[in-house]
Amino acid sequence: MENFLFDAITRLTTSGVDFVICGGVACILQGSNRNSFDLDISVAMTKDNLVKLAALTKEMKWIPRAPVSIDNIIDPSIRKQWIEEKGARVFTLNSSDGLLQIDIFLTYPISFDDLKKEADLFDIDGIRFPVSSIKHLIQAKKLIENKRKQDVYDIGILEEILHGDRT
Repeated sequence: MENFLFDAITRLTTSGVDFVICGGVACILQGSNRNSFDLDISVAMTKDNLVKLAALTKEMKWIPRAPVSIDNIIDPSIRKQWIEEKGARVFTLNSSDGLLQIDIFLTYPISFDDLKKEADLFDIDGIRFPVSSIKHLIQAKKLIENKRKQDVYDIGILEEILHGDRT
């Protein structure tokens, strides 16, 4: 799983997609001891950035879970319709081998600009990529209406890390 995940992060980075890693992978990178089976990302919702993202997903043969083209994500009116009429929060893609799921946030409780400004930069094998700050991960998790046990666990661990209470 890790190679597929790192390959996705590497390709997003080298393709120039403006993104920040959020969700479970961000929690792991920030020090939480948990598993994650998908990559959650927030992206700049500019036309140029979404065109890069769509091109990369096609090149990587990432397959939309919904029976729609990834190109639809570029149109703000379609994104708005998905959010308002379908209650969509993410656009999900699966790797062609089915080993990785990538969730692109259509809406996120923290603006992309704020998320990016306070993101921590991680470097793995010379690939530098932004990861949501612990503060923003906690904030986003606390805003989830129907928290899973995993969300409650993440909040607790991340607060311990943030306040230096973790042994």
